[in-house]
Amino acid sequence: MAIIFANDAKTWIDVSFLIAASLFAALCVWLILRLAEPIGHALGRTNINILTRLMGLVLTAVAVKFVTDGLLQLLPALGRSG
Repeated sequence: MAIIFANDAKTWIDVSFLIAASLFAALCVWLILRLAEPIGHALGRTNINILTRLMGLVLTAVAVKFVTDGLLQLLPALGRSG
């Protein structure tokens, strides 16, 4: 997300917010990876499998949305109703 907004950052305040957001995201990733083993033990194998399937479903929905948006831009007639 920071890469998308980096071009719009004009002042030092904007840049500092981008840096803070990037550091916060890095901290969250580090914390999640650091606690992955205890979380895995707490969830158990069955719940991990359930979460894996749910995340696959979410990823599939996002992919379908990207494809349909691309097709609507490529072929605008598909978006007309009636």
